[in-house]
Amino acid sequence: LTRLEGGSGGGGGAPHGGCVQLVAGAGGGAVQIHAVVAIVIDGRVNAGGSGGGAGGTCGNTEAISAAGGGSGGAIDLFAPSITGSGIIAANGGGGGGGGGFRTNSGGTFTAGQDGEDATASTNAAAGGGSVDSGADGGDGATTAAAQDGNDDSNGGGGGGGAGRIVLRSPQVSDTLVRSPAATIL
Repeated sequence: LTRLEGGSGGGGGAPHGGCVQLVAGAGGGAVQIHAVVAIVIDGRVNAGGSGGGAGGTCGNTEAISAAGGGSGGAIDLFAPSITGSGIIAANGGGGGGGGGFRTNSGGTFTAGQDGEDATASTNAAAGGGSVDSGADGGDGATTAAAQDGNDDSNGGGGGGGAGRIVLRSPQVSDTLVRSPAATIL
């Protein structure tokens, strides 16, 4: 990393008429640790993005699309030795599910579900679910590309992209889990 920057926030859901625009997932933070002797990680270092807000309803007249998940941030570690059995993660958050018109419950407008926040793991943050005419949100990325939200009448938010992990060390432990894959310099 030449500059240490956090991840970008997801896109906001499209507002309709007098409806409120939804909250997009925040981007993951930025972590930089330099040590003279060693860095030992037996716990978790997480710079994951937040999940996008679900598509809602505008009174009982309209359902609205969802917001995108935030992208993963950046983790930069520098030491002669980087070891441990923990996990380092900078994954994207899941996109929110779009609001929809529920035909099987008497014709009501129903909100979707929020996308999941990225966790310190190798699993993708799930996109939020939707109902009937809404669309599911995309999963957050644990590799280079995030999943698009499904395009339906009330679209789901796209999942956040993966961040970056850079390990600057001649000795990096194989037992240290990294998601997404790290650049080792």
